[in-house]
Amino acid sequence: MNQISFRIAGDPQGRVHVMAGRSAAGKTYARPSGSKSALELKAGWRAMVRQAAVRAMQEQGWEQVQRGALSLRVEFIRKRRSTDYWKGPHPEPRCWQGLDVKNLLTALEDALNGLVWRDDGQVSHYHEIERRYARAGEEPHATVTITSLGEWYQEGLQTAGERTKTT
Repeated sequence: MNQISFRIAGDPQGRVHVMAGRSAAGKTYARPSGSKSALELKAGWRAMVRQAAVRAMQEQGWEQVQRGALSLRVEFIRKRRSTDYWKGPHPEPRCWQGLDVKNLLTALEDALNGLVWRDDGQVSHYHEIERRYARAGEEPHATVTITSLGEWYQEGLQTAGERTKTT
């Protein structure tokens, strides 16, 4: 099996939400929702994902997967909020609010589209998608492991076709 692993430093960010509406003049619009600084933060994290992936692809000899299924394992470690401390550092945060794993995963998959794989629809197995706040002394980051499962679907069709020819 062909596999690639890499670590993305920094606080993982979710996907950019788009707000749609209709102006007073009757024209429809779609614009990113959120403050300018939040949007820049998300765009910056997406760039860090792509840089870490390119570096890992070069070091580990990974080529973009054009066909076949993939397996994905991700661990998101988010920056702990100041409200998660009781009279000083505590080993575990008391709240998991703000950790929408679907948005984090979508942002990661979108950043890797056209780089590590052709399309995120190739990911057929999700293993251990974990998200949590950083523990005391731990830096926020994301760890990604992608495994190529091969073109098993095509192989299965060929095997089935050979069985029907022999019977």
